[in-house]
Amino acid sequence: LVFFANLAGGLSLAGLMFYTHQWAFDGYGVGANALLIANAKVNLGFGSALARGILCNVLVCLAIWLCFRARTVTG
Repeated sequence: LVFFANLAGGLSLAGLMFYTHQWAFDGYGVGANALLIANAKVNLGFGSALARGILCNVLVCLAIWLCFRARTVTG
């Protein structure tokens, strides 16, 4: 169920970006830059992707821990 919801959300976002021509800004520079970033991300090695995933999880856990640790909204 979660997979299909994520798929629907991703396709919806891609459709909105396509139909609103957000990718065509700055002489198609935005779209070209998005393609370069996507290409770099899909060509990561297994070890690099695993290390980035672990570090990302550390940051998420740290953010949650800091939220629970704060006494007030400002800290």
